[in-house]
Amino acid sequence: MLSSPLSRAARAEPLTPGGDTASRLQAQSLEAMAKLKQKQADQARERAAVIRALRTSSAQAAKAAARERIEMIKKRIEELLHLLALFGSSGARGALQELKQLSNQLKEAAAVLRSGDGASAAESGGEIAAPSAPAAPSAPSAPAPAAPADADHAEGRAAYADQQQAADAEANDPFKHHDHRRTAQDSQRDADERLIDKVQKALRFVQVMAEADVKKEKAAAAR
Repeated sequence: MLSSPLSRAARAEPLTPGGDTASRLQAQSLEAMAKLKQKQADQARERAAVIRALRTSSAQAAKAAARERIEMIKKRIEELLHLLALFGSSGARGALQELKQLSNQLKEAAAVLRSGDGASAAESGGEIAAPSAPAAPSAPSAPAPAAPADADHAEGRAAYADQQQAADAEANDPFKHHDHRRTAQDSQRDADERLIDKVQKALRFVQVMAEADVKKEKAAAAR
């Protein structure tokens, strides 16, 4: 039985989805994948922004604590200077021991202030190691102090006061530190460096005085 040309063509060419439909489905699939990747990228950026904000906040808190620590160190240095003036060489050894501890604490606080906003201070939790309890300067065996201040200590206290006044004048000079191109962060960084330098010089100054008193004590004991 002979078949018609139409029936042969129908058997030879089975029905398939149209070309336009396949292209449309492929385009929709690609578009969905692109949207998914974009959403994932946006979420990753949001998470990174949150992490950066947390690190910056933690670092700023650590820096504020470090500035407060340095101010406390400065105050204690001034107290030790006063004790040296009162007790002279009898309290110098204890003062030197405490000054060493203060020096280590100052280095720790300075390292926090000099770290980046999101760097080591934040990644370590933004904490400063708690200072060890300062050793009380050894008081003289007899409660009666020496004269309020001998000539050497009077000159030392005057030189210390002059040094601190010069540092304050430099820090408050509006012409030296004014620059329109500088940011608030730059200004704060400079202020931190001036604070660190000022306290380092004060600490070293009192250390020299205490060391001189220890030498006097040794010389007096040798006689």
